[in-house]
Amino acid sequence: MEHARIIRGSEQGFTLIEVLVALAVVTTGLGSVAQLTLVTSRANAASSDAGYAATLASSKLNELQSAVAGSQAMTPADASYRAAPGAFDYLDRAGQSLSQGGLPPGNAVFVRRWSIRPVASVADPRAVGIEVSVERVRRLISGALADATPFGVVRLTSIQTGVVP
Repeated sequence: MEHARIIRGSEQGFTLIEVLVALAVVTTGLGSVAQLTLVTSRANAASSDAGYAATLASSKLNELQSAVAGSQAMTPADASYRAAPGAFDYLDRAGQSLSQGGLPPGNAVFVRRWSIRPVASVADPRAVGIEVSVERVRRLISGALADATPFGVVRLTSIQTGVVP
């Protein structure tokens, strides 16, 4: 003989409202995780670019420090902030110099600028300030600036003494 099973209130399952609320909570959580992943990947890319830009700036700073010791090749004071002739270059992803004038070539990733100028110093009136800046090349896409990873500008400064005659 078969016994009839009695269903109690706690054994009825979930209501449609409970399922919809649970689905909304899970969807919100997954959306937040996806957004966090996107923000994290952008931050990692920007950090990687900034670290590489610092390496490129340091390399140029070392080169200029060696060159300045033997000559007084001064640049305009604001050359590290603008594209002054002979004081900037475009670099590709590998850090190779592409050109030193005009518009950036298609494969340019960074623009590197530098300035060498006398620095009025109480300790040594022959001091020279060297500044190098590196930033990502900004490109216009549909009239708007489009940078994949805008990290700002990496700027390194050095002062050498006993250089200006």
